[in-house]
Amino acid sequence: MSAPTPTHHIAAMLLPAWGYIISYMHAVTQMLATEPGLVVTIVQHNLIVPKMEAELKGLHDNLKTRLRIIGVGDAGMDFGASMIKVATEQLVRGWMETIVQLAEGSEGWPKPRAIHFDFACGDSVIEPTKQIMGPACKTLLWWSSLVSSMPVHLSDYDFIGIAEEIYADPSRRDGRSLDDIVQQVVEATNGTDKLSGRVIKFPGAPDMYDRERHAYAAGPPLAGLITQGQKLAGAVDGFIVTTSHCLEPVGVSSCREFYGRRGQELFAVGMQAHELCWTDSATVVPSDERVRSFLDRAVREYGPKSVLYISFGSFFFPVATPQLVEALLDTLLTLELPFPFIFSLGGQMASLPADLIQQVNDSGKGLICDFWVEQRALLQHGAVGWFLTHGGFKASRLLLKDNPADIPPLLSRLTMFSASTSMAPLSPSSLLKHNPLSALHAQMGTIVTSEITPRVFVADWFVAQNWDALDALGVTHVVSVCEIPPIISSKIAHMHVCIVDLPIADLSDHFEKTTKFIRDALAQEGTKVLVHCLGGLSRSISVVCAYLIAAKGLTAAEAIAYAKDRRSIAHPNAGFRAQLRGWAARFGLKDSDDDADGIADSAVSHLGLSNHLPKLPGSGLLQRGLVRKMVSDSVGRLAGHGGSETDILEVARVKALGPDWAGSTTVITHTTLNPDQSVNVDVAVSQSQTSV
Repeated sequence: MSAPTPTHHIAAMLLPAWGYIISYMHAVTQMLATEPGLVVTIVQHNLIVPKMEAELKGLHDNLKTRLRIIGVGDAGMDFGASMIKVATEQLVRGWMETIVQLAEGSEGWPKPRAIHFDFACGDSVIEPTKQIMGPACKTLLWWSSLVSSMPVHLSDYDFIGIAEEIYADPSRRDGRSLDDIVQQVVEATNGTDKLSGRVIKFPGAPDMYDRERHAYAAGPPLAGLITQGQKLAGAVDGFIVTTSHCLEPVGVSSCREFYGRRGQELFAVGMQAHELCWTDSATVVPSDERVRSFLDRAVREYGPKSVLYISFGSFFFPVATPQLVEALLDTLLTLELPFPFIFSLGGQMASLPADLIQQVNDSGKGLICDFWVEQRALLQHGAVGWFLTHGGFKASRLLLKDNPADIPPLLSRLTMFSASTSMAPLSPSSLLKHNPLSALHAQMGTIVTSEITPRVFVADWFVAQNWDALDALGVTHVVSVCEIPPIISSKIAHMHVCIVDLPIADLSDHFEKTTKFIRDALAQEGTKVLVHCLGGLSRSISVVCAYLIAAKGLTAAEAIAYAKDRRSIAHPNAGFRAQLRGWAARFGLKDSDDDADGIADSAVSHLGLSNHLPKLPGSGLLQRGLVRKMVSDSVGRLAGHGGSETDILEVARVKALGPDWAGSTTVITHTTLNPDQSVNVDVAVSQSQTSV
């Protein structure tokens, strides 16, 4: 039987980022399988075309002949900070050249009747595309994330308009460029250019403070992509979103009604992934021998689901704070109870020192892959039991696997996804409650916030992040002594000292300015100062001790003892203690070495935890607090309905708004959390055909 003559053609353009593309490709393959008369053209940058072709390698020949990928742009372009911008510019130029040819039609490829644009790259071409294609061709925006977050990103605010209004007022402009203001308006996402602590509400999703909406340690700024998406969202005929009623029962209904009032349709197509994601795990194996060998050995030595998989996506990587990643790796390497791990550096933003990669790979405890790996195959391997991720678009596929996932707030790219799939809510009070260090404090009967000297307090990072707690305490000034500061209300004076908690770090360089900051604050009536680091044990205590030495004439040993009397977990590391002695000597204050060494008892021993925590070198307690927060704090609560039977909650239609064609995909998802906190996901996929 000959193949039917193509009657319907979809053309698509997506941002050249893997997480944006992969779900669309698999939605397309399902549409092609559903509708024999459909053909699809994807215009994409040559940077990503080889990966697309590899992903589609096993596609049936009948489908391959009806799906073509047209590569445009310079495949050999150099990586750099402007790569995304340049690649996108090349992509849209290539699109305009291609769409003119597509509009003419050819044998087997009729004139497209539907155009699909990724939200981040179609704004500059949608109007000329409409003019070329005519009114009969419908346009849809592809959104590969939770629909609950789409209105606030794309529709609730006019970010460009807000920024231009601020820029036009010299007093509000404050010397900033328009681009800088746009970035700040997008980050605030509250109708202004400043974070104010306003609670942002999402349909069917957790409430969040405005400051929680964007990641602290992200890759490239997203302002340009979001503002482009806003323009596109106002011009398209509808939206395709990779979610469903079973994941977002309120969000899908609310957004469908919201956009329906604007004359736009919304199609929820469910989670989209390679067909192998629905097969027996034994049939899917990593292609790289190094990865296979590591995983197979882990099963033999440590058992099933013993491996932690770490991936921060194609473009995301905490480039501003690589020491956090290095601290995580150091912790994993030094754990007495081995925690084998694979770290994928598949993205071009990802970079680690070559000697660190070699150290990890030689250890036998971990494998850092500075080459492309198949995330699907890793997650389906029996060795992998945990997934540490930034929560990007591609990571949303973790919902299809039974691996508990951790999306730490400090590393989350998509905070809405993190909040909606986490057992630990992201509100400051909840973070405080789930903070392992705070739990240790509570276990030992100590309070989280300690007043060291009148109006000077010490706490951990999670208290400093809690605006309600700061307001109740009456804090007017904050000193953050850590790598990544919390976002502090603009009403509070804030000093940030970026330093790691290691003996080799020179905190003494900052003693003079932190002491002056505290002194100047206390000279004002009614003020209170909070000094914090991550756990409120070492860096923050050292800064307060430096103030006590200068203001009260205490020796280093006396200052540390004074602080320990008021905060029992206080424990500056050995390097900071030596620096405090040097600081005290500037004031003619000196204590004996015996006195200094007498306060250097182990923090773990002091807390009575030596039988419960592994003995780690250096600042092990803080490192363990970090890794526990990043790896063990949440196990990935999946939105769904309990019960022993699969609930059929949605038949999500995928249609192109053409008069003669519609395809549909049924994605039925059921989730249950077992007592052992593993996640069972029963998924059935069927396909049907309807008429419009």
